[in-house]
Amino acid sequence: MAAPVMVCCGRRPAPPFPPAVMNPQVTTRELVVASGVNAALVPQHVSKLGDPAELGVLGRDRTCANDSFLMGMDRIETLDEALAAVGSLRTGDLLLYQNADIGSVFNQAALQATFSHAGVVVEMAPEEAKELYPEDYAHHPPPADPRVARLNVFEAVEGRGVCFFPLEARLARCIKYNRHVAFRRHRGPYASEPGGLAPDALREAMSFIREVRGRKLAVVTSSPYLFWDVLRLYCRCVPLYHHQDYAAFSCGELVVETLQHMRVLDRRIGSTSVLPTFLTTNDGVQGQVRLEKYLLRGHDYEAERLLVFPGAPYTALLVQRKKALAAMRTIQASQASRLPVEQVKQRRLPTQSAGLVEAIELY
Repeated sequence: MAAPVMVCCGRRPAPPFPPAVMNPQVTTRELVVASGVNAALVPQHVSKLGDPAELGVLGRDRTCANDSFLMGMDRIETLDEALAAVGSLRTGDLLLYQNADIGSVFNQAALQATFSHAGVVVEMAPEEAKELYPEDYAHHPPPADPRVARLNVFEAVEGRGVCFFPLEARLARCIKYNRHVAFRRHRGPYASEPGGLAPDALREAMSFIREVRGRKLAVVTSSPYLFWDVLRLYCRCVPLYHHQDYAAFSCGELVVETLQHMRVLDRRIGSTSVLPTFLTTNDGVQGQVRLEKYLLRGHDYEAERLLVFPGAPYTALLVQRKKALAAMRTIQASQASRLPVEQVKQRRLPTQSAGLVEAIELY
C-alpha cells in the first residue's frame, strides 16, 4: 500500500492525480488549460497551491484524538483508494459532514455529535443532471472520470435551500468548511439497478427531487419540530412530532424523505422526527433511534468510512479542483466583461459568461 501524503509546514507540490485523469505532476494552471481554456488567458499565479496553514484544510488531523466516533472509523489514507471509493458511490449512499462554520458548530454542540449535516447520492447522466443544478454550478466542466461525472448530491443547505449539486464540484467548492466527510454505502436487493433500487422506486425518487428542489431550509428558529427533536434527545418522554407540508426541509428530514421515496426506509418513521445523527451508526447522544431499525427488507448500510479529513490526499485533490474551478470562473467573467483577469478579480464583478451569476471567489 502506498504511503499517505504528508503535509509539512511549508509549501508543498500539487497533489498527484490518477493516470486515468491526467499527468501526476499536473498543476492547477495545466488543469484549467486542459479543460479547454486558452493558455494565454490563465494567470501564472494559478499554478500555486498555497500555504496549507492559509488554506485551513491541510495538515495533521488532531480532531480524531478527542473524538471516539472518528477514532473508530475506517479512514481512506491513499489517493488511489479514495478515487476508487468515490467512483463506486451509487444512488442511495449517504454523505455525512462535519463543517467548520458557526451554524454547524452550534448544531454539533446541541446534538453532542461529530456530524451535523447529511446528503444523499443520486446518479444521473451529466446532460440531464445539469438542468437541476443551481445556475452557478450548471456550467462547471464534468470530471474526467465518467463514473464521478454521473454522481450528484441532494441536500438542504443554508442560503440555497434544497439543492441538487454535482458531487465533486460541491465537495471542492466547500472544502474550506468541510472538516470531515464520511460516506455510508447502501446495499439493495436489485443488484443490476443503480444503487440496488427498484426501477419504479428510482422514478418515484426523481419525481420527488424535482418537486421539492428549491424549497427552503428548515432551522430550529423557524421550525418547531426541530426544537422538539433536539429536546427528545435529552428527554425521551417528548412525543414524536408528525407533520409534513414540504414547505421547508432540514438536512436530515430531506435525506429520510428521499430514502422513503426510494423505498429504502419504512414510512413508520416520520421524516420530521429525525436528526442527522439518525443516519449514523453511533454518533451523538446514545440510545436514540437509528436508521437500521427502519430499513425495509433487503436493504442495508455499511458502517461509515472517512473520506475527507485534514491531511488526506483526497482533501488536497479537492483543494486543487477548487482552484481550477475558481480560475475558470474568473476567466469566463473576464471574457464576458472584456476586462483583464486581474482587473476582474480586483473589482469582483459578477460572472455573467455562460449563464453563471456568481461573485468571483478564488479561495
